[in-house]
Amino acid sequence: MTSIKRLLLFLQHFLRFPISKLKACHKSELNVAQKAKSSLESQLEEMTTKLEEEMSMAAKAAEREAAKLQQRSPSQ
Repeated sequence: MTSIKRLLLFLQHFLRFPISKLKACHKSELNVAQKAKSSLESQLEEMTTKLEEEMSMAAKAAEREAAKLQQRSPSQ
């Protein structure tokens, strides 16, 4: 028997609280946690995409600046 089931049985016996309500509360909390996790994962994915785009633009700008500097400096 898992510790959660033991805890639920303890609460049902000593608090006289219907176990079905405890299970519903647990499922509700689990759903909220899963939604929060999903939201955080999507935010992380968006931030990662934006960071990759910014890094790509910065690399291209650095390449352009390097090309300009090479054109300005005399060939040796």
